[in-house]
Amino acid sequence: MVEKKPPQPPPQLDVKALKVLEERIVQLNDKIELIENNILRVNKKQNVELKALHSSMLDSEQQVALIKKRVIEIVSDLKHFARKEELDTLQKYVDYWEPVNFVTRHEVDELLKR
Repeated sequence: MVEKKPPQPPPQLDVKALKVLEERIVQLNDKIELIENNILRVNKKQNVELKALHSSMLDSEQQVALIKKRVIEIVSDLKHFARKEELDTLQKYVDYWEPVNFVTRHEVDELLKR
C-alpha cells in the first residue's frame, strides 16, 4: 500500500516578495519591449538599405549591359578598318608613284601655251 501524505497547508503569501517579483517581471517586460522595438528599427533600416543596394545593383547591371553592347559595336566597327599590312602596301605605292610630283591639268595647259 502506498502511504498517503497528509495535505500540506498552503504556503504563506509574502506580500513583499510578491511585489519584488512583480517589479522584476515589469522590468523584464520593459526590456523585452525595448529589445523588440530595437529589432524592428534595425530591421526597417536594413530593409531600406537593402532596397537601395538592390536598386544600385540593377543600375550597375544595366550599365554593364550597355558597355558590353558598345564594346561589341566597336569591335564590329574595327573589322571595317584597314589592317597594318594593307596600309604598308598603300604606303609603298604612294612612295613609288610620288604624287607630289604629278602635274595638274592647269599646269599642263600653261606649259602648252608657252
